[in-house]
Amino acid sequence: MGTLVIFKQNEMTVLEEVSEKAYLEMKKKAAEQHEEHPAYLIWHEDLHSEYGY
Repeated sequence: MGTLVIFKQNEMTVLEEVSEKAYLEMKKKAAEQHEEHPAYLIWHEDLHSEYGY
């Protein structure tokens, strides 16, 4: 599990407890949309889920 950060135009969204598989699916769908300003996704594995990092 990890934390996913999504940047899209002037918005930033943070999702916690996201699996790497879900991240890869979201990244694939974002790439398929062919938007002028596509979303930028970053996923980071939580090493210590108790502390959130």
